[in-house]
Amino acid sequence: QMQMQLLHAQRLSSLGTLAGGVAHEFNNVLASISGHAELAVLKSEKGKAVKSHLEIIRDAAQRGAELVCKILAFSRNDESRMQLLDLAPEVENALDIARATIPRNVPINTSLETGLPKVMADAQQVQQVVQNLINNAYHAVKVAAGHGEITVALQASRAGIVLTVSDTGVGMDAETRERLFEPFYTTKEVGEGTGLGMSVVHGIIVAHKGEVSVDSTPDEGTSIQIIFPFPSSSGEPAHNPSTGG
Repeated sequence: QMQMQLLHAQRLSSLGTLAGGVAHEFNNVLASISGHAELAVLKSEKGKAVKSHLEIIRDAAQRGAELVCKILAFSRNDESRMQLLDLAPEVENALDIARATIPRNVPINTSLETGLPKVMADAQQVQQVVQNLINNAYHAVKVAAGHGEITVALQASRAGIVLTVSDTGVGMDAETRERLFEPFYTTKEVGEGTGLGMSVVHGIIVAHKGEVSVDSTPDEGTSIQIIFPFPSSSGEPAHNPSTGG
């Protein structure tokens, strides 16, 4: 089992390096396309037919740039802004966004402890983790005919601050749990997801030297627990060798 975990980690690391290199090169291409399309739009006010096509090109380039951001987050080559952070407000911000996008018939329950110790973390990346986990939870509930709920909890433990996102959706079988953090792996329908959400989560948690665990049973739901470790005496997150996916 340890050998399989090591091979899995090495594969993710290699894919991350490759994805980072490809993303940087692709970003340069997108910047050129987007820049020239924007200039062309500004110079073609009278040619409305041409302008509409250029706007499509520009919008497509912007969507591509957003995808690049996800790939870079997965590859862990993007710059992070680590600081001593109170996680509760960042989780609340992510919840506000989630509630605005998820139908009201799927309740999001919360249990967020206040006054928790601060951890070394990147605020934007923390919000991205929460949003990705909630999006996946909502998809699991939606597949289960929309019957279910999502619960987000934040509490302290001896190891660090624990973020838990649970749902009462369709759950996962053993194969899906095994491949959950693989880049581009998805159980969603074509056009509903890139398969990068959980890879991004894994990459961010590894960068934070945290730990992620998954508990899921078919037809019974899923619970994903993430530990953000307390800072060491050096101010950096304490290393946790059991991190994995």
